Amino acid sequence: MNGLRRRLLAVAIVLGALVAVAPAIQALVPWPESDADRQKRHRQVLDDKTPSAQDVIDVAGAPMDVNRGKDGSTLLSYCVTEVDDDEGYAAGAWRLYDRKGKVRAEAAYHTDQWEAPGSCDGSSSFITVEGGFLHESDDFAGPFFLGPAGKRHLTRSKKPLEHRRGDVLLDRPDQVMLFRRSNLTLAPAKGIRRIAEPDFSASEMDGQGTIWGYPQTTAPDTRLSWVTRRGHGHRETRSLPGELRGGDLDARGGTVAVVLEKRLGREVTGEDKRRFAGLFLSVDNGKSWRTLRNSARAPLGTLATPGKEVDVQVLGDGRVLLVPYDEDGPTYSNRKTTTPPLLADSPENRSFHKVTRPTPHLHRIFARGNTLYGIVDAANSYNLVEGEGLWLSHDGGRSWSRFP
Repeated sequence: MNGLRRRLLAVAIVLGALVAVAPAIQALVPWPESDADRQKRHRQVLDDKTPSAQDVIDVAGAPMDVNRGKDGSTLLSYCVTEVDDDEGYAAGAWRLYDRKGKVRAEAAYHTDQWEAPGSCDGSSSFITVEGGFLHESDDFAGPFFLGPAGKRHLTRSKKPLEHRRGDVLLDRPDQVMLFRRSNLTLAPAKGIRRIAEPDFSASEMDGQGTIWGYPQTTAPDTRLSWVTRRGHGHRETRSLPGELRGGDLDARGGTVAVVLEKRLGREVTGEDKRRFAGLFLSVDNGKSWRTLRNSARAPLGTLATPGKEVDVQVLGDGRVLLVPYDEDGPTYSNRKTTTPPLLADSPENRSFHKVTRPTPHLHRIFARGNTLYGIVDAANSYNLVEGEGLWLSHDGGRSWSRFP
């Protein structure tokens, strides 16, 4: 009998100890949240007028965008919005890591979805510049320069500045702005005219002031035009090959990549039905051009599906990344898809390989510098998916690792 009592007492002591340390264990290894708990936390973050960066990041699960500094630092942007509504409150945050993955600075904000910065629609309010990051938006915090230590600096000037080597040009809705890293000044760019929207059906500024796009004055997107940084100065125009039309385009460091599309007729809505047909490429800033079509070395035909479009991105070293998508988003985000992105093997962009995905739930893939980033996200859901968060690849999408 005494033995039974001793055993019961021992069990009671163990159970009591477990109850006492349970909160500490949960803090170290959080227990899985129910759907109702995550929805409640989501609501609390949106209603909080002064949310913490940690709360926003926990609820978001995955970042919306990434900026990579030349010193190896990484800036992640997050956003939380209503799941089933495009109106209402929004909460955002950014977090800066050094090259070793240590958090250097962070901030969060509360706003309205209509006024939320670019990070809430998949783009970023930040751009990478020499020595740090420039927050160029006039949203919740206004423009500022974020240094590698997490300190904010910037001088705004109304006096236009002449463009010189090392300056960064920003194509703003009302004018072209100039950021000068040497004295951390943001000012209007003197003598550089912004190309008005009616002039181009689509355009891209390459960072050095050359604007590439399709002039509205010709047949829809059948000619490529570019204007040197003196916007009202020299303009060149080049016809696209054959009967093909231009789709997405990107330009960086002397490489210009234009998606070519073949018109197949019209949709019921009256819009053109197109199919990806190849690339129109220049690697010498428009001096010479060539057309790249499907081949054994460049399997572009894997992307040529009616109803699907192709997004093009030029990496820092000039390699071209091609990402297929449709009206529901990237076509590779569906685990049943067989249409992976393609990445060039070299800056000459003559051969391409297929990019793998880190998990079946890959929501978005893009390049920053020469690194590929993959965002794994449930998208429009309160729940998290397996592997949710940020993944990166330094070998052209052949292998992936988690960050941080």
